[in-house]
Amino acid sequence: MKRLIDKKVSRHMLIMCFLAYLVVSVARLCVPTVISSMVSENFLDKSQSGLLAGIFYLVYGVFQLIFGKYYNTHAPYSGVKMALFGSAACCLLMSLTKNFYLLLLFWSLCAVFNASFFPAIMKLVAVMLRGRDSVWANR
Repeated sequence: MKRLIDKKVSRHMLIMCFLAYLVVSVARLCVPTVISSMVSENFLDKSQSGLLAGIFYLVYGVFQLIFGKYYNTHAPYSGVKMALFGSAACCLLMSLTKNFYLLLLFWSLCAVFNASFFPAIMKLVAVMLRGRDSVWANR
């Protein structure tokens, strides 16, 4: 793995982290932005919308603790890839379903994929910044 020892690698890493975080953030916001429309069009009732809104953060919180522990001993690359592709797949599957329980399942899976991202990206950046040769070490 390249360390952040020159400005070009450092800039590239910053841009890639920003784009990856953007994708995961959009995936995290795909249901909350349309939930009021889903209720007004009678796809969901108010209790289902509340369950859908709450389940994400419950699953996200639990799995972020699990993945935080996991990436202390494992390579973070798989977590970043899993978060990006898994979140995108879940959003696509959620847009195609008309069943509330499948929507709940895909939204919960999206929370799992989102939870794997932040610990993995923090571990990746920490490993790349390690050492006194880093661009950022002498500031």
